[in-house]
This record gives sequence, C-alpha cells and structure tokens, in this order.
Amino acid sequence: MVAPQPLLAAAAIALAQDEVKAAGDPVVMDQLAAIINDQVLTYRQVQIEATRRAEALGIPNDTPNLFRSIARNLLMDMLFREGYRQTGLDEGMIDQIVSDEVGRRTEAAGSPAAYAIYLEKQGTNLEQERKNIKQMLIATFFQQAELGIAPQLGTKSFQAFLNIAPSEVRKYYADHQAEYTSPRLVNARILMIRKDSVPNAEQTILDIQKQITGATSFAKKAAAHSFYKLGEGSLTGLTNVETSAFAAPLKDFMMMAAAGEFSEPLELPVAWALVHAIEVKEQRTLSIGEAHAQIEGDLLRDKRGRALQNAIDRLQKRCFIWLDPNLEGVFVDVYGLNSSDEEEL
Repeated sequence: MVAPQPLLAAAAIALAQDEVKAAGDPVVMDQLAAIINDQVLTYRQVQIEATRRAEALGIPNDTPNLFRSIARNLLMDMLFREGYRQTGLDEGMIDQIVSDEVGRRTEAAGSPAAYAIYLEKQGTNLEQERKNIKQMLIATFFQQAELGIAPQLGTKSFQAFLNIAPSEVRKYYADHQAEYTSPRLVNARILMIRKDSVPNAEQTILDIQKQITGATSFAKKAAAHSFYKLGEGSLTGLTNVETSAFAAPLKDFMMMAAAGEFSEPLELPVAWALVHAIEVKEQRTLSIGEAHAQIEGDLLRDKRGRALQNAIDRLQKRCFIWLDPNLEGVFVDVYGLNSSDEEEL
C-alpha cells in the first residue's frame, strides 16, 4: 500500500501524456522507470549506470539481470534518500563531501575538461554526476543511522538488535554445524613435461618415473625437468583441490591421494605429469571456536539485511511510489532473506 499520489507526480504524468498526444507518433528517446515522491528515475539513467557497471566488471552489457539489479540499486538509493529526509536532517551537510569527491575524480581524470569528456562519453554530465554522488551518500548515511552505526544521524533502536550474543552463536552452530567445514587441502610437487617440449613426452615421463626412488629424487627430477614452476620447488602449496583450477587428472589424484603417495603418469591436455602428494589435511568439521568469527559474520549480515528490509517496507508505506510494470516487485526480499529461510524450512 502506498500513500496518496502527490499533485506533483500526477501533474508530471499528465503533462507527459499530453505531450505525447500533441506530438503524434514521437520517437521515444527515454522512458519513465519510476517515481518516488518528487524523485524521478528514467530508463536512460539506469542504462548509463548498467553500462558503467558492465565495463567495471568486464561483462557484457546484456548480462542477464544486470539492468534490473542496477535499477533496484538506484531505486533503493532514492527510497533511502526519502528516509533521510524524513529524519529531518539537512541535505546541505552532504554538499562539501560531494565537492571533495568530484574534485578527487577530476584530479584522477587529469583535468576538468578530461573529466567532462569522460562523463559525456558515459552519456551524462557534471550536474547529473553531482546528483548521483549526493544521492548515494545520503542513502549510505541513512543506512548507517538505521543500523546504529552512526547513531548521531538517527535512531539507536537497532544497536542492541545488531549485537550478536554468544548464545546465538552456539545455537546457530548447533543447527548448521555441517556447513562449517575445512576443505581437503593438499600440498603436492608436480613434475610436468610439455608435449611440445620433447619428441615423446609420454616416454620421457616414463623414463623419469623409473629413476625416482623417493621424495628426494622426485624433488631433484622436478627441479631439473618440470615445466610446472608456479610454486617454489614445483610445489602447489596447501591447496583446496576441489575448487582449484587443476586439470581433471591432477585433481582426481590429489582428491584421493594419501600423504607420501606418488601418482602414475597422468596425461593432461598439453603435458604428461607425475605428482607426489607431500602433505594432506583431510576435510573436517570446524569446532565452534574455529567457526565463531564466520558464524558471527553470517548472523550480523542477516540481521543487517532484516533491519534494512524493514526500513524499505516502512518507507514504501510512507512514500508515493510508481513503478513501471517491468520493475514491479523490485523491493521484495532485496537481501535474499526469504529464499534462505525457505531453504532452511
């Protein structure tokens, strides 16, 4: 449920509709995405930010869910800005921080002209950039106040809620003990001969295998012949084999090998290899002491998510909100709390 529609928002929608009727069949240059009280978001603004994010992450612009994710982030900033306004704080206090940030970005670009050219290429300008930075900062300050991180900006009501009691850690560990494990770790020495480095790499690795009598001779042969030099002495270091990037034959051996075990010759896509498993630490369940910091972090993230989702739900009731149908549901379970609960159930 939302508050009654403000006259300003109603007038803006009506005016836009009248202009479309008067123009006949216009060429659509932009489209209204959302209105929150007197704040307006267009699809062009979302696309500009989505393009920036894609470039920063090195991913395609049409990556699934990227556009909706960016739209949701911008809408949350707008909603949190309304929350900041409702605290009665002056937005003017943010202006100096915005100026400092613009100055830093200008210096990084090389000059005001270079920064202006950069913004133009991004489809925006300095005025809009200042607005975006200010909105982001205000949203951040509102969240800090809501969580009690910066109580001088707002309420202290969440400070006690966000403390994690030892009893909560113990209960969560008891209920989720299987989730807190140390993976199987293996430190191995790899003797690798590339197929393109000798006439017959398979025969070379077989000849070397016959000359190996133990760990010392394996280490000497690896130092003399191995192409694998990523680690000192051709060692992998203690590695989580399951999540490693090793080729399947190496991974299969290391997942099953006992400490001190030597592999048979293993054929890889571009090489032949021998492996000596030097040290093995089997997968095990962490003790509550070992898992304490991780559990506390998990609980704290969950509590913060719930506090901010409560703020989002509260602000939706206090603000006029209009969303393009494509963005319906964008404020529902923003922090993924319900989905995790459903999995636990």
